[in-house]
Amino acid sequence: MQSRETMPTTSPAACNVARLPGALQVVLASAAYAMTAWLGLQLATLHESVSPVWPASGVGIAAVVLFGRRAAIGIAVAALAVHAASGAAITAAIGIAIGNTLEACTGAWIVTNAARQLASLGPAARPITFVLAAAVAPVVSACIGVASLALLDSETTVPIMRLGLTWWSGSALGILITVPLLLSLAEDPRALLRPTPSAVCKIFTVALLAVGACTLAFDEGAPSLQQFLLFPIVLLAAFWFGRVGGLATTAGITTYLVITTAHAGHGLGLTTDLLWLDVFLAGVAITALFLGEFLRTVRSPPAAIVLLGGWVLSSWLYANLQASNAQFDQLRLERLAREAENAIQQRLTTYADALHAGASLHAASQSVELLEWRAFAESLDMLHRYPGIHGIGVIHPVTQPAAASFVSHRRADGQPDFTIHPVPTDAPPLPEAGDAEHFVITFIEPIEPNREAVGLDVGSERNRRNAACLARDTGRATITGHISLVQDGQQRPGFLLYVPMYRKGSKPANVAERRREFEAWIYAPFITEVFLQGVLGGSNELDLHFYDGAAQSHDGLLCTTDGVTDAHAAEYDLLSGITLGGRTFTLGWRRTDSFERTMQGAPMLVAASLALVSLLLAGLVLSLQSVNRSTKLAAQRTRDLEVANASLNEQIQERELAQTEADRARAAAELANRSKSAFLATMSHEIRTPMNSVIGFAGLLMRSPMSSEQHSWATLIEASGRTLLALINDILDFSKIEAGKMSMERVPFSPVIAAQEAVGLMTPHADTKHLQLLLAVQSQPPRLVLGDPGRFSQVLLNLISNALKFTLSGKVCIEISFRADSDDEGMLRVAVVDTGIGIPADKVPSLFEEFSQADSSTTRRYGGTGLGLAICKRIVELMHGSITVTSEEDSGSTFAFEVPMELAAIDAVPGKYSALELDADTGDAESHSPKDITATTAMRILVAEDVTANQILVRALLQRHGALVDIADNGKIALALSNTTAYDLILMDCQMPVLDGFDATQAIRARENSIAGQRTERRTPIIAITANALEGDRERCLAAGMDDYISKPIRPIDLDRALHRWLPDLSASD
Repeated sequence: MQSRETMPTTSPAACNVARLPGALQVVLASAAYAMTAWLGLQLATLHESVSPVWPASGVGIAAVVLFGRRAAIGIAVAALAVHAASGAAITAAIGIAIGNTLEACTGAWIVTNAARQLASLGPAARPITFVLAAAVAPVVSACIGVASLALLDSETTVPIMRLGLTWWSGSALGILITVPLLLSLAEDPRALLRPTPSAVCKIFTVALLAVGACTLAFDEGAPSLQQFLLFPIVLLAAFWFGRVGGLATTAGITTYLVITTAHAGHGLGLTTDLLWLDVFLAGVAITALFLGEFLRTVRSPPAAIVLLGGWVLSSWLYANLQASNAQFDQLRLERLAREAENAIQQRLTTYADALHAGASLHAASQSVELLEWRAFAESLDMLHRYPGIHGIGVIHPVTQPAAASFVSHRRADGQPDFTIHPVPTDAPPLPEAGDAEHFVITFIEPIEPNREAVGLDVGSERNRRNAACLARDTGRATITGHISLVQDGQQRPGFLLYVPMYRKGSKPANVAERRREFEAWIYAPFITEVFLQGVLGGSNELDLHFYDGAAQSHDGLLCTTDGVTDAHAAEYDLLSGITLGGRTFTLGWRRTDSFERTMQGAPMLVAASLALVSLLLAGLVLSLQSVNRSTKLAAQRTRDLEVANASLNEQIQERELAQTEADRARAAAELANRSKSAFLATMSHEIRTPMNSVIGFAGLLMRSPMSSEQHSWATLIEASGRTLLALINDILDFSKIEAGKMSMERVPFSPVIAAQEAVGLMTPHADTKHLQLLLAVQSQPPRLVLGDPGRFSQVLLNLISNALKFTLSGKVCIEISFRADSDDEGMLRVAVVDTGIGIPADKVPSLFEEFSQADSSTTRRYGGTGLGLAICKRIVELMHGSITVTSEEDSGSTFAFEVPMELAAIDAVPGKYSALELDADTGDAESHSPKDITATTAMRILVAEDVTANQILVRALLQRHGALVDIADNGKIALALSNTTAYDLILMDCQMPVLDGFDATQAIRARENSIAGQRTERRTPIIAITANALEGDRERCLAAGMDDYISKPIRPIDLDRALHRWLPDLSASD
């Protein structure tokens, strides 16, 4: 199952339907499926829910591909409604609907995913995808649907395998034709609607040719040689209109042929015809698929010739196989007919033998009376030994003068109601000299079904009399023409069989002698349809129409096995004649749907397969042509390359020389870059180290008792130091940005706390200018986000510093807001708004350029390098954000930057921020000024630092918090002290003589690891103190085993935070 969201985003079909509302998509899918399913069920003959043509399968797959998984809902509802309405049990309808829905989802998955897997096949990938979907997806619905009918529908009597095959083939054909057409139309809905006169003429031409070919091919309700004309028509449509034209033509041909076949057929035969028609149409559909793709890439006359030749060969082979099958079928029909005729002849002969036995009985006795004849009839056991005979009796000739005496004798012999009565007819016999007046049925057994015949004068009716006279005169068994027995209440066509009987011992040789020696007839009445029952051997492969006479006539029809009474000679597969009892009969034979034809589908299957082979050969020709073109192109390019190579050889030496010079220049540049990096690292360390002492001791002096004048001097010292440090930082950062070596951290931090710290740092500067420095949190940001807190603070401090620098009175306000884009990310916006001098409008576009300020006078008046805003812009862009400025001269400016931030869970970073900090992140700036930290118990801290001034400074800062401080001048001393003393914390300078901080830390960690298994010992926190400010310094410290990182010059707040994180026994106090 494949939704629109999981389809390739470049699918034009998905793009064209994506704008439809979801509910409308479901309704469209349901309506289209229901309509096509209803049409398919109109052809259902095996079962009301199984059709040999099922276009709804293709509609379902196309709907899921175009509309996504939601279309499956509409398909399920429509399938359930249609099958329930068709008469299937509701439980079976539910099972069928499930199968139809899974079929649609399976086919959509194949269509969406298989194309990507088969992309290496080029133009053949798309058709093969559809063929795979048509072959595989119907298996799902066929298995589930047939199982549902077999298990849940008690009225299903058709064999499961036949149901399954019909189901699968109908769905496969529907998918082959419908899915490619619908998806192609979705990609280009106007593909067939180009309103040009030429296009309209072409459409009409293709339509007329297709209708004509279909009419010729299926004029008699069965496929013929002309059906192969459809292949060139599909080729023509694909050539003129591309893929959609070939597919639309195939769909039209399929619709026409299915309707005409359904109109001409019925029952099981219709299903069989449609199944073999499915095979042929599948070949046409696959041809249309491949033609549409091949013609999109190249139009090859040789390939077209191969196709046409293959189709001609297919049609020739089909015609020969069809003729051969027809010949075998005709021979088999004639054999079955002869067997039936022999059975009829044998039956009549057997019955005549029974009559001869009666004649022998009569001849052996001087007078056969009623009881004797009844005993004889019972001994024959006619019901079992002579099925189809209606009785056996005796007919005596009685002259008119002897009629009264004859009746009296019969009444005296046990037939008290005996009378002579004529046959009810409007055609009396013609008088003939010497003929007896009456031919009276004297006895007939069994008596009950034949009571009306007793005393009947068969000589009173011409047909009966003529046959009786013929039997008498010829001495042979003779039957009448078709009559209606007087004892048959249904008045069905029948006949009488006469066997003449002569006086005992006589052997008449001619007509005169036979008439003279004649005594009576032994006869049997027959109802024709009863007589013929069973003569076909129980086979239902043939229908028989039995006619009286040498020719077929409506009046001469005696019986039929199919109930049809208006058949004409042209409708029979075979007409034959048979002579019975001296009379000629005509037999009309027709094959039934059960007639076992010789390999009925073989011609269609072989021909369709050969047509597909022709398609493959055409594809091979296209491939060979493509290879040939590629070979020629490669040869031409090879010649061009040889020419170009000749000229390039002349340039090789020059290029090699230039490459050598370039390598030298590159090596020099790399050396210069390494020298620059080393210089920057050295300058960073060497400048930051004394600046650490300058700024640190200035801060201590400011906290010491002194006069106001001395306090102002210390303030100026600290401010100058920080200004110098800011200039150094700007230069180092710009160098890193230019070298592409600045990267962003991704750690949890609180943007509000970072802003509060920045405000706390800049508040003394604001106070000196009597400015208000405010922090406004406009929409509550998340407590923690993932980002680079250092770079975030750097941008914010730079913007605040600029705002304070260019604001003479009023205030500077920092506004923080957050816009959530989802549950785990959003956009953080920080704006610095001042009431300063503003910026001229023509200077705003160049503010973020390197070494740029509003004008040269500001450089002299306010100082600075002009790198700050450029660095801010680069950092914000590295954060994937943007920075803007709006300003009005003499009214103030607003610098704002927005950066995307991902939210971080608080419990994911235990210990990073205290609960106090996170819960108080909306307080004012003053509440977050640096706090003094005092140990509840004396903490012992080791400081590894080689510069004496820094030793004094750090000791002083730590002793303010009550810590016991040991000093080590290098890493070797620090290692020795850590081996003998259990320190609560170690502050480790990275660059020291004898043994640097990195190696010393690794040695301490190695010692801790070696004794970890011997006794329990706490891991000593080690915090790096380094004057290096280049990228990678922090990572190198952490890799060496250090736990935290403080850069020089050391800010008291940074040291306080580090102590608070790693010494939990310290408490904060104002």
